[in-house]
Formats: sequence, structure tokens, C-alpha cells
Amino acid sequence: MKKANVLIFTLFNLSLLLTIIMGVLYLHHCDENLSLISDEVTVLDDNWIIIDNTTGESRETSLPCVLTDHDNNGFTLIRSCDLNDRFSDSIALSSYCTNTELLMDDTVLATTQKGTNRLAASTGNQILLSSGQDFQKSSAIIMNLSSQISPDGTIYVAAPVISTKAGIIKVFLQKDSGYIILSILILFIGIITFIIYLMYPKDSVQALSLFYFGCLSVLIAVHTLFRLSITQFVIPNPMMLHAVSHICYALTPIPLLEICRRNFQGRISEYFSIFAYLTLTNVILQIIVSIVFGIDYAGMIFISHLALIFSCILIFAVYFLSQKKKNNKTTNRLFLSLIPVFITEIFDVICYLAGYIQTEFSLLPYGIFLFLGIQLYYLFRESMDSYLSNLELDIYKKLAFTDDLTKIASRTAFNNACTQINACLKQYPRLHLVLMDLNNLKYVNDEIGHDEGDRLLTQSASMIQQAFQSIGSVYRYGGDEFVVIALQPSLKEVKNCIKDFRQLTDEYNESNPIKIKIAVGYSKIYPKEDTDILQVFKRADANMYENKRTMKKEDGTDQLKR
Repeated sequence: MKKANVLIFTLFNLSLLLTIIMGVLYLHHCDENLSLISDEVTVLDDNWIIIDNTTGESRETSLPCVLTDHDNNGFTLIRSCDLNDRFSDSIALSSYCTNTELLMDDTVLATTQKGTNRLAASTGNQILLSSGQDFQKSSAIIMNLSSQISPDGTIYVAAPVISTKAGIIKVFLQKDSGYIILSILILFIGIITFIIYLMYPKDSVQALSLFYFGCLSVLIAVHTLFRLSITQFVIPNPMMLHAVSHICYALTPIPLLEICRRNFQGRISEYFSIFAYLTLTNVILQIIVSIVFGIDYAGMIFISHLALIFSCILIFAVYFLSQKKKNNKTTNRLFLSLIPVFITEIFDVICYLAGYIQTEFSLLPYGIFLFLGIQLYYLFRESMDSYLSNLELDIYKKLAFTDDLTKIASRTAFNNACTQINACLKQYPRLHLVLMDLNNLKYVNDEIGHDEGDRLLTQSASMIQQAFQSIGSVYRYGGDEFVVIALQPSLKEVKNCIKDFRQLTDEYNESNPIKIKIAVGYSKIYPKEDTDILQVFKRADANMYENKRTMKKEDGTDQLKR
């Protein structure tokens, strides 16, 4: 978990830096490259004559405009080209849920008419692009418009744009630049969130919340990008773009509800699951209705709006009902971050009811971006606090578990290790303990000085560490005593390490006047008899004292007293 916190902190800083760099480079790149494209762009937004095909009435209008075709007879829009000869130019027209036929005089340039196949005509936002035409000053541009399958007969059409294909792309790119940047940022947040999710324990509430944060980011990013006019220049399949965009929007309440379900306590959180299943059922039904009956997703968008609004209302209701139980910080933050989502969605619904149906316009992505920003801000702040707390704890633990003089593990660390080993002692059937005692330390301290005694201790610890680190961990148990815990060695490995240690002390003693003499004792565990590592320790301690007495007899001196 500590490593995850470090990685989260690093990823947060990298993502913030990359986001800033991406934004700057994108704007710089757009400014430089778009300036190279010809600015000779003509937007035909005025001087249009509109004829109501039902009544035959005509009037002047300007584009873009929203019309209502109650009788499904449509409208005809006529405008003189009013241009000098411009060869090999292109004309582009953006329409939404509208059957459109674009003509130059009597020549059909482009059409969205798909015959009687209503599903094929269900394309939402469409870009009609015709190239290689010679637009004469005397030519007339004619648009025949009819409601595609909108239940209220709504027709939306934008002003045609005449330029080179690169110039037209420039117009749409500039128009969509805000949503493009926003979508990339949201998608980037989603990717970073999924990366962080992979580092968390998968059964934790925080990990599951991160997963649904990532899902929400991807859904909104795809929904926003696929609605943009510029996307059709990359993926020239408006029907697919429209369907995927709407389905992503309709699925948006599900990750929101799942995030809340995992952060609210008690049975009341079950309401989130019920509503999430209802939302999923609604999405499946919309897909079936669209395929079987050919009803456009735009005709069912209001249902998806209501599902998201009711999801927010449900979350707010559960939050206030659970106030008696004193909500924690997480639920308070959820409530705070959902407010922008609710406000922007209400605004979008008002625009929809008012007939403002231009497909690119929506405030919801901004609300979701604020939601994700608030949540991730608190997540990263908590991770930073946790990282700093763990860092401080590690420092104190290192001070407590490290011997100040010899820099090896202390007796506190040894006791902690014994507690952990005792909890699963049966897992170590080959456990060995090796005890060592520096025989002549008292003599050195009394006769030569404590500085020399400290030097002997430090040198002894270094040689013990060098000899035994391959099979276990070394601890300073007392003033002149050391312990090695070897969890899985063979008896031969233990004896070889003791032999290596004796060789090291002999080499040291040959070149130093003050000799290091260390008694060594070891013991292995008996799995069927030993229930505590202390039993192994006592046998090793007894063997060490036996070795100590043997060394005293061999030296024939009393200087070996402890």
C-alpha cells in the first residue's frame, strides 16, 4: 500500500504536468497549423428564403435555425450563391435529425435521404460534404429539409460552409476546440484513474470507486467526442457515432450510482443498485426499440435525461436521509461534487425542452469534469496525507528497529519478528536460530576504553552480517549478544555460515592486536514439539554458553567473563 501511495503521488504530478503540456502544445499546434490553411472560407448564414411546403408561405431567415415540421412536409431553403468562380471547392452542411437534400441549381450535391429505411436515416448529427463543384455567381443553393423522425417535428440546420476541404475542417475544428480539449482531459483522467485502480487491493471500496470513476470518464469522453462535427471527418459513419454517443450518455448514471453505493452505509444503499439495474434495462430497451421499430435515439433522449436527473435526486435524498447517521467525509464530498452534474444536466434539459437541440452544445461534460476533478483532488490529497504519514511512521519504525551503534536490526525488531513468526510457526519447519556472544567485551571496555569496545561491536556486527545474510536476518539482542533468524535453511547451510564467520574472525585477529572472540550456539525447530520460537531460542542460548565455556578452557583465562 505504501508503494501504491508513492506511485499515486508520482502519477498525479506527472498527469498534471502532461495535461498542462498537452493543452499548451495543442493550442500552439492549432494556432500554427490552422494559420497555414487558407482563410478563404464563406459561411452562407444569411439571405435565405424559407418556403413552408405545407402552406406555401415564404419568408427570409438566417442560419443556423430550428424549425418545426408538424405535418412532415418539410421546408425548402433557397439562396443565391453570390460568389465568383471558385473551382474545386467543397461545400459542407451540418444538420441534426433532419432529412436534408442539398442542390446546386438542379444538381443534387449531397443528401441524407435513405429511402424508407428509418433506422438507416437515424444518424443524429450529420456532415454533408460535396467536393469538386464549380460555384457560379448565378447559381442557387437549394436545401430541401424534412423532420427525420423527431416526434415533435423539430428540424435543425446549420449554415453551409464553402471552402477547400482543409478550410472546412478548420472551421469545424475551431468550432469544436473547447469540447475537444475537454474530452481529451476527461479521457486522460479516466486512463490515469484506471492505472491507479490497478495498484489498489481489488476488494477495497476505494479501488472499486476508482474503477467506476474511470468508466464514467470514458463514457462522457466518448459521448462528447462522437457528437462533434469534426469527428465525422475521422469516422465517416454518422449513424454509428450517433448511436454510440447516445448509449454512452444513457449509461452515465450507472457508474455514478455504483460509486455512491460503495460509499454509503446500510440497507439504504440498496436503492442505488435497484436504480442502476433500471437504468441498464432502459438502455437495453432503447437499443431494441431503435433496431426493431426504427425510432431514433434522439426521440428517446429525454428518457436518458430523466434517468440522470432522478439518479442525482436519489443520491441527494439518500444523503439527507442518512444525515442522522453522520455521513463521513467521503459521502460529503460525493454530495458536493454531484452538485455541478445536477445543475448542468438541468440546464441541458431546459435547453432541450426549449427546442435548442444543436447536438454539439451541452454543459453536462463540464459538470462531469468538475465532479471528477473534485473527487480526484480529494483522492490525491488523501493519498498524499497517507504517504506522508507512512513516511513518518517508517522513519520512527526505522529508528526503533535499528540499533544505533551497529546499524543492524535491534532487539525491538527481533521481538517483532518473533511475534510474526509465532503467528504461523508451522510454516517454517526448517527454522534455525544462531546466537553469538562477544566474549571479551567487558575486558576491553574496562582496560582499554569504551571507544575500543564500540569498535569491536561494530566490527563483529559487520562480520556476522557478512557471514549470515545469505540465510537469514541479523539482530543485536543485547549489549554483546547477536541473533540470527534463518527461516528456511538446511543444517549444512547453517554450519557453512558459521564456518565462514570463524574464518572472518581469524583473518581479523591475524592483523589486529585486540582479538575478537565470539561464542556461537545454534538450534533448529522441532515442529511437533515447539509451539513458540522462544523454545528454539533457549536451546540455542544453552548451546552458545556451552561453546563459551569450551573457549574459556582452551584459553585458560578469566578475561572471557561477560
